[in-house]
Amino acid sequence: MNVDEFSGCYRVKFSNFGKYVALAFPKSQDENYIMVYNLFDQNIKYNTIAHQGIINSLTWSSDDEFLLTASSDQTVRVFRTFCGRSNTEVDHHLQVLNC
Repeated sequence: MNVDEFSGCYRVKFSNFGKYVALAFPKSQDENYIMVYNLFDQNIKYNTIAHQGIINSLTWSSDDEFLLTASSDQTVRVFRTFCGRSNTEVDHHLQVLNC
């Protein structure tokens, strides 16, 4: 996905050390992406489909190694900052969850 392909983001979260910014935005009704942008070298680190529902919250781990996302699709996901892969998904039963 190219930056020009989305119409705007609805969540923004700067990393603790200021190197990255995470953006949450919709591509379609059931495709909600996160994009991590490296502010130091001004490049997109990664962008990926994160959730099927709106992303309610973005939170960085204290060392910026992980990005946690919570969504109205009733899941919480943990993404590795350096590659954008998520090996951890937690289901929850609340309609709205923040992390």
